[in-house]
Amino acid sequence: MKKLVVVLLVLMFIVSSVVACGAPAASEEPAEKKSEKVEAEKDDAASAEPVTLRFMWWGGDDRHQATLALIDRYAEETGIVIQAEYQGWEGYEQKMMTQLASGTAPDLIQMDSPWLLNFAEKDLFVDLTDNANIDFAQFDQEF
Repeated sequence: MKKLVVVLLVLMFIVSSVVACGAPAASEEPAEKKSEKVEAEKDDAASAEPVTLRFMWWGGDDRHQATLALIDRYAEETGIVIQAEYQGWEGYEQKMMTQLASGTAPDLIQMDSPWLLNFAEKDLFVDLTDNANIDFAQFDQEF
């Protein structure tokens, strides 16, 4: 059950990221201005550095294949590259601790829920609750 919860949380994060990166609602700008704006954004995007994130998780082959497929789809939708770092359960916690302590941890980490409080108390994670760009209204506030 814990594995399912973690996988669902990871999927929820990725889906939330895709939704957050979606196009803004249509405005009342004239079509000509919108076209100019779109072209300028394309030029900016073409000249910007591509975004690459590292994502570490554990699991069996089925989980790995499903997550890799989701990563590929996410890259197609957003242009964001996710470097996959996956392994089995054995030694995962120790590897994660070492990477967090050394400052070499991936951007996204699958974490077993019993470890969360221990790591959070050490200020090893970014607290996103104060980020004005993220709408947490859709999430259970008790979680």
